[in-house]
Amino acid sequence: MSDRSGLLLGLPFLVMTVAACVPVLGDPMPRPVGLGLADDGRVKVVVALCPGERIASVTVSDWMTSTPVWRVSRPSGPGDRITVGDSRGFATVDIPMTTPLPEIFNVSVGLTDGLGFGSASTVEEIGRAGARMGVFMDADGNTVTEDEFRERVAGEYC
Repeated sequence: MSDRSGLLLGLPFLVMTVAACVPVLGDPMPRPVGLGLADDGRVKVVVALCPGERIASVTVSDWMTSTPVWRVSRPSGPGDRITVGDSRGFATVDIPMTTPLPEIFNVSVGLTDGLGFGSASTVEEIGRAGARMGVFMDADGNTVTEDEFRERVAGEYC
């Protein structure tokens, strides 16, 4: 067998291997949660749900170590507006907030169907973006109203 025929036989394998490592263009980014600050400086979270979705739990973790610092579950209502550290609206506090929020934190939402999504940030970044009561920082770091955030998520993910 010549070198040329060996190359021709190996070329399809090489192409398939490289193609498997390249992300598909147009794959959506994970769905974000909106992050803002309450008047008292606590982090507010808004979760835009698609029709039929229900929240099972909300977890705040240290982004660097993935260690959970607060977790609530079994919302008594929609559970789509959360103040980090405030368990009102949730039947179960799985991990009480006993330490300050980590410098970089991740808010992840688990749905009843097993899927999940979330966003990571810092309190400083949220404040710098101008996210405050009624205004939230989206995945791109832009500030939007709660209604705008929900509309964008519905248009892109639902």
